[in-house]
Amino acid sequence: MLELELNKILKLRSYPNYQIEELTETDDKGVEKKIIIITFVPPSISDASGLDNVDTEPKYIEIRGEVNEVTRKVKIVKAEIIEGSRRRKLDETELQLWAEYVIGGE
Repeated sequence: MLELELNKILKLRSYPNYQIEELTETDDKGVEKKIIIITFVPPSISDASGLDNVDTEPKYIEIRGEVNEVTRKVKIVKAEIIEGSRRRKLDETELQLWAEYVIGGE
């Protein structure tokens, strides 16, 4: 999957619709690894269109990556659009488009 520079992802903290979480997880073998979770909440349909009462369930995009602390790269391992109880995986093309638009690509 896609790999991005850690510092570019951390810069997303300055954007109002992004939340960046840094976690440490331990695998089955007791090895710790650093995880980044990027959450993007797009404007609601009402906000974007200026119309009232057109909202569906809130939607957000969640992107999960594993940090390589030596190379300072984040390997994206999972990306989904979440709308209420529905989830849809983002494919590699959608992720690449997001990276080019938001982060400037790699």
